[in-house]
Amino acid sequence: PGTPAAAAAADAPLPLVIDARSESELEDAVARASRAGTTVVFDFYANWCGPCKVLTPKLEALVRADAAEAEAEAEASPSSNPTTTPSTSGARPSARGAHPLAVLVKVDVDALPGVSDQLRIKSLPTVMLFSRGRFLDQFEGVLPDDALAVYVAKAKALALETRAGRGGPEVRTDVDRTSGDFADVPSSASASSSARAGLGPAVRSQNA
Repeated sequence: PGTPAAAAAADAPLPLVIDARSESELEDAVARASRAGTTVVFDFYANWCGPCKVLTPKLEALVRADAAEAEAEAEASPSSNPTTTPSTSGARPSARGAHPLAVLVKVDVDALPGVSDQLRIKSLPTVMLFSRGRFLDQFEGVLPDDALAVYVAKAKALALETRAGRGGPEVRTDVDRTSGDFADVPSSASASSSARAGLGPAVRSQNA
């Protein structure tokens, strides 16, 4: 059994941005996010990829902006708790130490080729949403800013639905690259997460 300190670390708020350096770090982030009802925004990139260098900072800014808004709301609330749990990664947790609604997990495909192969990443950048034990949305390339904002807002909305207990059936939503609108696609259009993800027991256990 784990020590109390290890248990506390596992339940501490996730950093808003996680640069996964190993499969174990990736699995840990997914497991912690799943327990917290947090949506994971996966950003698959490479250091040599020009469009990735354009997209990643925009994703980081959007995730942090949503968290800053939630923190401002918490500070304005009379019932807000002033105690913040520090993050060991140096990244700032959101909403006064509460678990964020969405986190960005960056995956260097050259550093973790096994993960990108299992997910069948064919072009860069590729971005995926992971919520309720499923990959629910993805796009390739760089979206217009308004569509990208809708995408991150979708991640936040999924987390709110999860925490409210309205999980529902698996649905994959594809963003319209021009309008930023989402269209629901039946889950049969994509493989199940346990077969496709290859992220280990931390993911598969969410479907048990």
